[in-house]
Amino acid sequence: MTRKGIKGIVFAGTLLAAAMFFGAAPIPAEAKAPKVESVEFETGKRIDVDFKGKVQYNKVTVKVKDTSGKSYKTVITEKDNDSITVKVPTIKTGKDYRITVSGIRRKGTGAYGKVTAPLRIAGKNEVLVEDLEYDRSDKEVSFDFQGSVKWKNAKVKILDPAGKNVVIRIEEKDREGIEVKVKKLTAGKKYSYTITGVARKGSSAYKKVTETFHF
Repeated sequence: MTRKGIKGIVFAGTLLAAAMFFGAAPIPAEAKAPKVESVEFETGKRIDVDFKGKVQYNKVTVKVKDTSGKSYKTVITEKDNDSITVKVPTIKTGKDYRITVSGIRRKGTGAYGKVTAPLRIAGKNEVLVEDLEYDRSDKEVSFDFQGSVKWKNAKVKILDPAGKNVVIRIEEKDREGIEVKVKKLTAGKKYSYTITGVARKGSSAYKKVTETFHF
């Protein structure tokens, strides 16, 4: 699927839900720290952290811990002015983690600080929406899943605060995700979505995924 639109709007959903395991919000209140736009688990046990806006680094480090406090060795494989990628060779699936990037700041600001975000890595047959994007101009919402998925009688509902479904139709779907045409969404409003008829590749268990979001 073509990735476009506004990223990182699953704050009321995947990111915030995972953060509850640590008793903290995804982003610490540090004046010079950038905001995390999205955190994605990729093939090869890599974690991509994308930031809102441009960033700068100084002796940057990335730490990964699970809910028990266990630390996992990380190797920075790539970094640029809006993202950083690390490989975590011993990371496990079906668990929740906290990612901390230190030695980072918003471009052109003062002291370097740190930023923290949660990450859920799906289990073997777990269906997990990793990223949700809203394209204002085309009025389309795209759902990207962690790992490959397959479909059977797929349906998507997005309910507005009044409980009305704003989905007009499914535009496209593939092994990475699904895209729907919607009525105009309002910034700052809380929405909920339900996706049915989706399963992880290799699994026969088709599931329902429900979560809330705002942008």
